[in-house]
Amino acid sequence: MSDLPDQLDQLRDGHRIVVICRSGNRSGKVTAWLINHGIDAVNMTGGMQVWEKAGLPVVSSSNAVGAVI
Repeated sequence: MSDLPDQLDQLRDGHRIVVICRSGNRSGKVTAWLINHGIDAVNMTGGMQVWEKAGLPVVSSSNAVGAVI
């Protein structure tokens, strides 16, 4: 969150930002902050915990199987 003020201009590109964290709490706060600063942002309710419980894939950037911790 502390880096966002410096990156606001980069986020104003007309694309929707999906904000994700482990549980959805921190990402909810960040989403509200982004919206208040004119960014089209949505929070992934429940975060990665809900994603994983739904049986959806969790992988790393190298395509290895990931884990929500």
